[in-house]
Amino acid sequence: MVVSSGLLKNIDHLKERMNEIRRKYRQAFRVCFWIPLAVFVLEVVYYGCLVFTMGIARVQELKGYIEIADGKLDFSPDMIIFLMPLVYIVFSFVCFKSRNKAAKYFLMIFDALFAACCIYVIISGYHEWYLYAAALLYSVAVFIVCVECINADKDEEILSKIEGYPHFNPILIHEDVPIHSEIKFPDKKSYDQLYDERMAEYAEEFPDTEAARLYKEEQEYRREKEIDGWLDGMFTKNEKSDEKH
Repeated sequence: MVVSSGLLKNIDHLKERMNEIRRKYRQAFRVCFWIPLAVFVLEVVYYGCLVFTMGIARVQELKGYIEIADGKLDFSPDMIIFLMPLVYIVFSFVCFKSRNKAAKYFLMIFDALFAACCIYVIISGYHEWYLYAAALLYSVAVFIVCVECINADKDEEILSKIEGYPHFNPILIHEDVPIHSEIKFPDKKSYDQLYDERMAEYAEEFPDTEAARLYKEEQEYRREKEIDGWLDGMFTKNEKSDEKH
C-alpha cells in the first residue's frame, strides 16, 4: 500500500484484478487446449484400435476362418469430430497463449458456426448425434471463456495505463490512482472527511492489512501533531501572561 497526497493507492486491489485476468486466461487455455487434446488422443487410440481389430478380422476372413457381413469392415470415421479438436488447439495458442485480441472474435464466430452445425446434425437425425451433442456443449463452454477473456482484455487495458503495470510495485508508482468505491457520501462533506470515513471503515474491516497499519500511523501522527500544537499554544500564552506581569 502507498499513501500519496492523502490518497491511498490500493495496490493489493490492483494485483487481485491482474490475478483475476490471468486466471481467466488460464481457464480459457484449459478449456480450449487440454480438453481438445485429451479428446484427440482418445480418438487416435480408438481409431487405432479399430483399424487394428479390423485388420485382424480381415486376415481371419481371407483365411476362411470366419465370415463377415458386407459393410462391417468399412472404416469411415467422422472427420469433422476427428479434426475439430486440432482446430481448437491451434486457436487456443493464438488466442490465449499469444493473447491476440482480434483472434478471440474469429474464434467466437467459428465456434458459433460449429454450434449451428452441431444443432443441424442433431436435428437431421444423424446416427451418432450424441457426439455432436457433446460437441455442442463444448462449443458453449468455449464461447463463454472467450467472452470472459474479452472482458478481461478491457479491464487490462484500463490497468495498463497505471504506472507500475503489470506487477504494480509500490516503489515504482508515483502518481495518484483514483479508486472506484461503492461507498456513497453526502456532497457537503469535505475531502478530508470523506477520506477519514472511508479509511476508518477499511481499517475496521481489514485491520491486518498494510493499508490499515499506514492509516493508523497517519492518525497517530495527526494526534501527536495536534497535541504538540496545543502545547505550543499553551506555552506561548503562559509566556505572554508572564511578560505582562
